[in-house]
Amino acid sequence: GTTVEFYDSDSTSKHVRVKLNETTEDEYTRSDNDIVIMKQINTIDAELGLSINVINFDGTTRTITIPPETAANQLTYMFDGDGFYNKNNNKRGTLIVVVSIQT
Repeated sequence: GTTVEFYDSDSTSKHVRVKLNETTEDEYTRSDNDIVIMKQINTIDAELGLSINVINFDGTTRTITIPPETAANQLTYMFDGDGFYNKNNNKRGTLIVVVSIQT
């Protein structure tokens, strides 16, 4: 990740350090405390089956497995507790991965 530091210009003792975890996920959105990541695979991958690694904003990796001979147009995988933190109760939302099959 990248570390960014901010300093108070009037004081050398007050600074904030922020570490950013960068993600390369192309299609992700936020819905309240949930994170939705969109993935696309082709029909050959759906027929043969494959595993996809999904990197979350906090750097954790989840692996989803598309079983061989998948015929659905869209698959949804949910990982409770992998979304953003709720500031009121400190619980995390859900990471939702939607896999669309290109026809």
